[in-house]
Amino acid sequence: MGVLQNVPEDLSIFYGGDYYKAGDGEGKEGYSNYEFTAEHSLLWVKLCVKSLRDSGDILDVGCADGHLLANLPTQFNRYGIEANHAASLEATRRGIQVISSDLFSLSGREEWIGKFDIITSVATFEHLRDFRGGVELCLRLLKEDGVLLLEVPLLSDWANNDTWFSSSLEHVYYPTLQGLEWLLSNEMGAYFVGGEVHIKGFASNYIAFVTRSESTFRRIKNLYEVLTRSDLSQLSDEECALNLAFNVGHAFDVTPDRVLMLPKLLKTETSFHFLTRLTHLWHADALASAQLHWALETLNTANEYGSRQSHEVVRLIALSRDLEQRVTFLENKLRENARLLP
Repeated sequence: MGVLQNVPEDLSIFYGGDYYKAGDGEGKEGYSNYEFTAEHSLLWVKLCVKSLRDSGDILDVGCADGHLLANLPTQFNRYGIEANHAASLEATRRGIQVISSDLFSLSGREEWIGKFDIITSVATFEHLRDFRGGVELCLRLLKEDGVLLLEVPLLSDWANNDTWFSSSLEHVYYPTLQGLEWLLSNEMGAYFVGGEVHIKGFASNYIAFVTRSESTFRRIKNLYEVLTRSDLSQLSDEECALNLAFNVGHAFDVTPDRVLMLPKLLKTETSFHFLTRLTHLWHADALASAQLHWALETLNTANEYGSRQSHEVVRLIALSRDLEQRVTFLENKLRENARLLP
């Protein structure tokens, strides 16, 4: 994995009061509009959690203002870790038990070891001084059959990575597919299923479900297959909603079949920010359609002009041949006349 050459001693300098309200600007640390981003980037995570369990103890590492946890059923005991003080206070106000500002502070506290049914870590591990240690600690905090759901930025082998080198500059680690899979399988010895997801118009991320239980692995493998499936015809309404939240809402990967299925998601998961996200999709499609229409009209105009030019060329060639024949005829006449002269 890539890692910063010089890692600051105090990483908290990146996560001040305006981290979740940083505004726009190239190279700035933080979110321009966290509430909007969270709505489409965490909806699929919420639906995954609900698919895995109806209740239990859940920890969100990097819980921000508690958006994900606050939208889960109250049957869950909801815990968070958050470095930003203002966001931590907001999460607490929303009923989240924020247990620390630092994940690694839990390593020596036995009351947390083996406690959690689910741990979510979305866009968090890349911020830690010790990426490997963070993953390892989260697996220790899980129950034997617990699940770690993670998402991190990815330096893709095929997609453009410029986004990760010009924004989110508070990242310490720049993971690769090979590094992540080696870490989870060889270093952690865990069962996991995951892969690259390319967010159109942005960059690539890596998502994974990780567990220490072989029986739980079968469940998360099925869940990942639902999440990434292209054919929705055999999915239940709940499975279809999960697939759409991930592929349409998060990855911006729209197909005609997914558009037709959107009511299955919208009948239970409708919000202003998510609908705004969909308008961005529709605008992008409308813009692409307009550009295609312009290109086709331009091509048709060019073809018509080319056709007219072609007819003109044919006419000129015919005229040239006619003139050539006339010149040949006159030359022959001149030669005949020349021979008749005394």
